[in-house]
Amino acid sequence: MAQFAAASLIALVESAVLLWGKVTAFISVIAPYAVIVAAIIAAAVIAIIVAKIVYEAKVERINKENMDKTVEEILKSKKGSIKNAPLPPGSPSWNDIVKITLVEIMRRAQRGEIGFKEFYKLLTQGTYNK
Repeated sequence: MAQFAAASLIALVESAVLLWGKVTAFISVIAPYAVIVAAIIAAAVIAIIVAKIVYEAKVERINKENMDKTVEEILKSKKGSIKNAPLPPGSPSWNDIVKITLVEIMRRAQRGEIGFKEFYKLLTQGTYNK
């Protein structure tokens, strides 16, 4: 019985060694590709980050240019769907604010007037740009 157990153990160890050899051979085959895949993923992440930075800089520049413009003027560069965005109850309508400048919208948002935080966000985010 002991000889059978020893033979089984030896066979198990031999199988493990063969399996380990196959695993290391497989890893050595795919290792160069793993580096390539990692490089591609890293390049994609860098491209996304650069695109986001460029986009945010463009939106910031547009917002600086819009600070003295009225809502009516700003809306000309926005999609019409901006007016369908949900506003909190008690907010003024878009028609009520068309003659107000973006600076005034920002001031009212900072004072906490109902709806102006949402108006400012809608008018300054690039989501609704044409």
